[in-house]
Amino acid sequence: MINNLLAIDAELKQRIYSIDFENIINLLVDIYHWPKKSALIVMQEYKNFLFLKKKYGNEYALPPSIEIDEFWHNHILHAHTHKYHQDCLFIFGEYLHHQPQHNDKWNMTRNELEKKQK
Repeated sequence: MINNLLAIDAELKQRIYSIDFENIINLLVDIYHWPKKSALIVMQEYKNFLFLKKKYGNEYALPPSIEIDEFWHNHILHAHTHKYHQDCLFIFGEYLHHQPQHNDKWNMTRNELEKKQK
């Protein structure tokens, strides 16, 4: 039983981690001036967030961090809504609706990100 659950988790992680977010990384670095290292870390955290959302669904409240939420916004808007919809179908079998969790300023500058990482 436990081996089955672990295999399902591993398959789900593989599915999520196989999604290419290079265009979002480039956008965050080139347009929003995020350090590339920060963008890559947030991408991994976003993938972990998607994994937890799929694994636990609505069983637990899983609000994203501000950084993950920013990445999520860019996945929806700048990866083209069609790709976001396809990625949701690939992971969840349905569209994952975004519900805002933060009222803070969305466009984080490089300085804000660097301060948060110290």
